Amino acid sequence: MKQFFLIIAVIFMGCASTPKTSATKSAVPFIALDLGELNVLIVESYPRWEYRFLRNALMRDPSVNVSVLLLHPELAPGAGRNYIRKFPDTREQLAKFDVVFLGDVGIGENELTGEQCDRLRDLVDQQRSGLVFMPGQRGRQLTFLNHPLGELIPVAYDRTKHAGNWTRSEANFKLTSTGKWHFLTMLAQDKSRNEKTWKKLPGFFWSAGVERTRPGSKVLATHSSMRNASGYVPVLATRPWGSGHVLFVGTDATWRWRRGVEDLYHYRFWAQVIRWMAHKRKLAQSGGVRLTTYTPEHPRVGDEIIMHAHLLYSLDNTIVQTLRANVKGPDGKTRDLKFTLVQNGWGQYSGKMLVTEGGTYEVSIYHPKSKQAVKTKILVK
Repeated sequence: MKQFFLIIAVIFMGCASTPKTSATKSAVPFIALDLGELNVLIVESYPRWEYRFLRNALMRDPSVNVSVLLLHPELAPGAGRNYIRKFPDTREQLAKFDVVFLGDVGIGENELTGEQCDRLRDLVDQQRSGLVFMPGQRGRQLTFLNHPLGELIPVAYDRTKHAGNWTRSEANFKLTSTGKWHFLTMLAQDKSRNEKTWKKLPGFFWSAGVERTRPGSKVLATHSSMRNASGYVPVLATRPWGSGHVLFVGTDATWRWRRGVEDLYHYRFWAQVIRWMAHKRKLAQSGGVRLTTYTPEHPRVGDEIIMHAHLLYSLDNTIVQTLRANVKGPDGKTRDLKFTLVQNGWGQYSGKMLVTEGGTYEVSIYHPKSKQAVKTKILVK
C-alpha cells in the first residue's frame, strides 16, 4: 500500500485549538502540553557556554530529539552523541525538524551555504517550523542580511556594530507590556511575581548590535539600560513568518540564569520556546497527516476560506498534481474540493471554499490514491 505524509495547512488563524490556561495563567503552559516527540536542530560554530547549556538542557528532556551541527570554522564538524556531520541534504530530511536554532553562524566557507539558507526559509514559510536566531560575538549572523533568510529576523541589525554591544555594568531583560503575559516569558504564576523574577535573573554584559524592531514583530523584552533613537534596544522579540514563527534572542547569557537555582528558569524558558514554536505543527495530527491553520480568522457567511495542504513526500517518489477534499455543510449536503499544486512550493497545494450559510462545516482532505486523510471542523458565523 502506498503511504504518503501530508501536512495539511488550512490557512485560517485559530483552526488548531490553543491549549487552555487556568485563571492564573500558568507559567508553564507548553511544558505540560503533550505534543509527542519534538525534533530540534541546533546549528552553531564554536561551543560557547550558551550553546553548551542549551544543548544539555534539551538533551535531558525525554520528549525532545536533539540533533547538533557544530561547524568549527577551522576544524571538522563536531562529533559525538547527537551530533550530525553535515547540514540535511534535502528538504525531506530538513522537514522533520520542528524547531531550528541558529547560533553564531553565517554564510561562508565551512559554514552555511545560500542553498541551505533557502531551505531554512522555506521550512519556516511552508512547513510551520520555528526558527530561533541566537547571535554571538563573532557577528556571523550579519551575513544573512545579504540573503533572503535575513528578512525573517525580527530586528534590524546595526551593521556598524559587527561585534555587538558591551556594558561595564550588568544589564537585565526588561519585560515589555507584551512580554509580561507572553507564554515564552512566564517564569512565575502571576504577572507581579513574573516581573520580579525577571528582574532578579542574573543579567548580561554583551548584547547583539540591534538598531530597531522590524514591522510585524513583537518585543518581549528590551535592554534594561541601552537606548538609541528608536528607544530601548530589543533583546527578545518574536515575529510570525509565513506559516511559522521566528524568535530573536539578542544576548548569549541565558545560561547564567542557572546560578543558584540550576535549571529552574533556564530549562523552563527554553522548554517553553520549543513547545510554543512547535505546537501548531503538532496539535492536530493523525499518522502522517498534520492539521494547522486557515484564513480568515473568524469566517462569516459569504467569506471565501483559503486553504493550503502540504505533501511532504511519498515512498514511491511520485508527484501528484491535485489533492481532494470532501466538505459536509450545515445542511448535510456534501461537495468536493480540489487542491492544486502550487508552482515552486514545497509540496504545497491550495484550495478555496465559499461558505454560504452559518454553522459547522466538516472538512476531510485526502490524497486521491491513499487512504490517509485529515478531518477538521470549521465554524462559520
